[in-house]
Amino acid sequence: MFDDDDDVPAMKARFEAAALALAKRVDPGRMRELAERIERTGTFSWMVEAVPPEHEEAARAVLDIVFDLEDFSTQTAGAYLRGIAAGFEHHQACCR
Repeated sequence: MFDDDDDVPAMKARFEAAALALAKRVDPGRMRELAERIERTGTFSWMVEAVPPEHEEAARAVLDIVFDLEDFSTQTAGAYLRGIAAGFEHHQACCR
């Protein structure tokens, strides 16, 4: 686990960057599926299967951070990922 309280903001910033990188690669529906799986806290491999195989590494980066931060709940992570998915959908709709 990640214990150094001084680095928690940096880890959260890394989570945000990893989530954004994944969102740029997968469609919003896949982001929502990953969010749901994180909230349900199944096996790591089951969670990663929410995204296409070519993007598993990006999903693993998100999951690694979620489960390394003790004060970062799976519910919070799921909500954040759903928010990114909604933002990408809105952007796609506006830019067509």
